[in-house]
Amino acid sequence: MVFVRNYNTLGADPHWSNRHRRYISLLMANDSLAHQAAAAIHRAFLEYEARFTAITRRARQRFEGREWRKAQDDAVERLTLYKTVVNDTVAVLLELLEANVRNAFVWREIKAVHGRVSQGRLDSELSGTFFNSITRRIFTTVGVDPNIEYLDFIREPDDRGEGVQPGLWSFKAGRPTADIVIDILSSLPFRPEHQDLSRDAALAAQAIDRELTGHPGTLEAIEILPPVFYRGTAAYVVGRMRVSEALLPLVFAFLHPEEGIVTDAVLMRPNEVSIVFSFTRSYFHVDVDRPHLTISVLRSIMPRKP
Repeated sequence: MVFVRNYNTLGADPHWSNRHRRYISLLMANDSLAHQAAAAIHRAFLEYEARFTAITRRARQRFEGREWRKAQDDAVERLTLYKTVVNDTVAVLLELLEANVRNAFVWREIKAVHGRVSQGRLDSELSGTFFNSITRRIFTTVGVDPNIEYLDFIREPDDRGEGVQPGLWSFKAGRPTADIVIDILSSLPFRPEHQDLSRDAALAAQAIDRELTGHPGTLEAIEILPPVFYRGTAAYVVGRMRVSEALLPLVFAFLHPEEGIVTDAVLMRPNEVSIVFSFTRSYFHVDVDRPHLTISVLRSIMPRKP
């Protein structure tokens, strides 16, 4: 079936039956509804994103100020936020679309309009996921429906070649490991600073050198995701080591006792990192504007984790 967008001209054709005219009128109305519905969904996503980001950005303040109770309150608030915004958006759409709220044709139009609105966003996969949450709530979808859901924003990483992905900090090797670690720790946004930066860097460097002893290949660079991952009373900096053709995990874990911030552990094996990013991963507070880059780096150091 071919749809021609000059509805008024077609509807005036005397050869068209009343059924076709009613269909064209409905299509015109649906097109208008599609724009209104897509706009409502996009506005709701932007509201959710702004509120989510505001809560997330407080994590650094909570860690640096040792405000652990407030950090727990933030975690609860952020967990309930998504469900609240989705429910509110569904209520708006029920009122807006009325009898068309479960019309699959209308929702194909809504998705098309929404896709144009969301195109080019760095977080398009999040916008698409939010849209899917709305449609699945309305249609109570079992499985997937590519006509009214986004599937194509799920991308596999391809970053094992030479060079550094934009958005990563890269620290070249060829010098003492302790010097590299000092540069990494000094680049972090923590205030107050480390309790003893030189001590922590030396201990972390010793652990890294031990891990790389006997490993085939040479350390070429350490790459770090700039955003800090906060959860509970801990903070994490996630990166990886380029050792010839291999990508090895490198995750620094930090705590903040009364005496000052300390490096608590250095994780360099996929199973260790996988434990950190286990079922509790949803509780991380990390302020990112390129979700795909973050997921790509995580997948590169935990290739067996779905």
